[in-house]
Amino acid sequence: MKARFLTVLKKRYTEEVDYNFPNFPEEKKLYGNMNWLSEENKPSEEQINKWIIEDDFETAMNLVREKRNKLLSETDWMFRSDMNPSDELKKYCQDLRDLTDNISPELNDNGDLIENFDWPIKP
Repeated sequence: MKARFLTVLKKRYTEEVDYNFPNFPEEKKLYGNMNWLSEENKPSEEQINKWIIEDDFETAMNLVREKRNKLLSETDWMFRSDMNPSDELKKYCQDLRDLTDNISPELNDNGDLIENFDWPIKP
């Protein structure tokens, strides 16, 4: 979680402009050890945790889309004008396209995708 804390922080603020960690090694760079250079820009720890959740969801969805797009690309040739794809294949491809509409993928503590959903099965 600490690595994602720093990533989220660096996306939205600039170290030594908005905040700093005076004399702290990397492993001690935590919210409580931060020195905000301007109190008006200081987010709460809860806000930073909310950003982590939002960023994790966005990252997880991007990982799902990458895999989904790869699976779709493997079937593209079957939809050429001289081919006649089966209804099962059409449904499989549509299910892949619709997959991201109804899932909430997550990341584990290492930032890897947790596939807490079922992928459509290729016919």
